[in-house]
Amino acid sequence: MGQTPLSFTEIYAYLKCMKVNLYPSEILLIRKMSEQYVSQSHNTDPKAKPPYVE
Repeated sequence: MGQTPLSFTEIYAYLKCMKVNLYPSEILLIRKMSEQYVSQSHNTDPKAKPPYVE
């Protein structure tokens, strides 16, 4: 199956277990970061720029 971005259900379950409240925009940001992480981990281009700024 491989890596997949965190689902909203997984994020919600974590927040509920940890008793953490976040704004919807923060939840969307977590989801977007998860998507980018998985995308970059599958990148096989050796000349690709890193996903961060030095």
